[in-house]
Amino acid sequence: MAAGTRVMIAIERFHLAHGRLPSSLDELGDLLADSLAVDPVTLQPWDYESTGGTYHLASRPLRGWEDDASEQDPLSGIIIVDNGQ
Repeated sequence: MAAGTRVMIAIERFHLAHGRLPSSLDELGDLLADSLAVDPVTLQPWDYESTGGTYHLASRPLRGWEDDASEQDPLSGIIIVDNGQ
């Protein structure tokens, strides 16, 4: 998932420049290419949450699969990184 990796790099670059994690992906500004504002696979915004010094970045489920999703189902969304664990 190259797009998720590029989002992670933008988050880490922000962290290095500001000494903190962004509160939202919108705060990344020019560090995140416009084409990466949404997951290119699901065409939905990324799930991002930061708490203290940790963050969670995940892809959302494909539309129409939300109700049937399970952790084993690849269509239920993919956790890109959860550096809190």
